Amino acid sequence: MKHALQLLGIAGLVVSLVGTVLAEPIGDPRTYTGPVDNRRLICMSMKNAVQAKEGIEVQYQGKSYYLCCQGCVSQFRNDPEKFRVAEDPVSRSLVDKAEGLVYAYKGSAYFFESEKTRQAFVKEPFRYVPEEGR
Repeated sequence: MKHALQLLGIAGLVVSLVGTVLAEPIGDPRTYTGPVDNRRLICMSMKNAVQAKEGIEVQYQGKSYYLCCQGCVSQFRNDPEKFRVAEDPVSRSLVDKAEGLVYAYKGSAYFFESEKTRQAFVKEPFRYVPEEGR
């Protein structure tokens, strides 16, 4: 009985820790550097800022785009073509934010047309990030 209670306590702790990790998958969004698998954590209007919580989903041409607030939703709806694409910082090709690969550097998300360009960025982000993003 004692061992069963200890196991339940350990299981509860593990579940609690996993829940904490899932609730904050990226750490501090203002400084986060690394892959972003959950697009919902990017405001695709506000300079592609990484966010602490999931954003508001907006559908455009059958694809999902995510924004942080109603102000950004209004901006997106007024000019979706302006906000739905980003320039791959390595190849300079336009990438649809709903489909491109994503990597964050110091709290800003960058979109890539391929794993090759994303890996080039990961190796030397300072080559591709404007001075103010460093």
